[in-house]
Amino acid sequence: MKNKRQLRFQVKIAVSVILVMVLVMTSYYAVSHAFERKDTAYSSLQLEVEEKATKDALLKQINQDGIPVLAYHGVTSVETKAGRYSNSELWIDDVQFDSHMKALHDAGYVSVTLDQFYEWYVNGQPINPKSVLITFDDGMKDVITYAGPILKKYNYTAVSFNIGSWVKTGESAFISLADMEASLDTFEHGNHSFDFHRIVQLNQGGYSRITVMNDADLMKDFELANQYALKPHQYFAYPFGSFNASVIDALIKNNYRLAFTFSAPVAGHVNARPQDGQWTVRRLPVYTSNSAEELISLITPKTETPS
Repeated sequence: MKNKRQLRFQVKIAVSVILVMVLVMTSYYAVSHAFERKDTAYSSLQLEVEEKATKDALLKQINQDGIPVLAYHGVTSVETKAGRYSNSELWIDDVQFDSHMKALHDAGYVSVTLDQFYEWYVNGQPINPKSVLITFDDGMKDVITYAGPILKKYNYTAVSFNIGSWVKTGESAFISLADMEASLDTFEHGNHSFDFHRIVQLNQGGYSRITVMNDADLMKDFELANQYALKPHQYFAYPFGSFNASVIDALIKNNYRLAFTFSAPVAGHVNARPQDGQWTVRRLPVYTSNSAEELISLITPKTETPS
């Protein structure tokens, strides 16, 4: 009997020890797992903070370096350039344009749309530091004919800022509404005024017509421009790059988002930077005399070396 009681006592002790061990192991696992979750949460938060700091630093650098906005006018065949446009710096042939696009492509540049550019320029959204906005002024049909296939070749898109009164004529030299519709896979279409692309003589000087119009004339021009567009315009390229406070006021009243001009480099910067202002977005005019190598050199931030 004594042996049985002793055996039962020993069994109870053994069970108690096992229960204590299970309790200790369970508690250890729970505490260890809690610390592990805490460490994981902390690591995740730390990673998130580091990623944000990296993105903020990158965006700050992009804002400082800017994004190039290239301003072309006409692109045509080698034969037409050598003949009709031989004395024009504003018209380049398709071979030269191809060399420009190839240089951009080889340097790692990617094209962006107007909306993508706006989201970076105004709203501070992230953008590829090797972005480029390619634009054309006036709305010449040859741009679609000759530049279009080259842009597609390099997977680029572009903007054509069209003159509404030229669209209205229906002449084959100018982009039509049907051309706009057919080219949407490559081109966006912005406003270059309806009928302000003129120089007027006042006293002893010539002035861009848009700068001497009254408020009513400005509003009417923007209204007419929308009649010869696929949708209401939101982006404007000033004729000859000229503007004044009245023009900017009219743009705001007509719900424009950005306006593009030409301006001299500031401290060596030719690229568009947010600090330049929403209504004075800097563009770099591209001429016949600009080689592909020179173009890349011009738009490369001075902290980099052209590739």
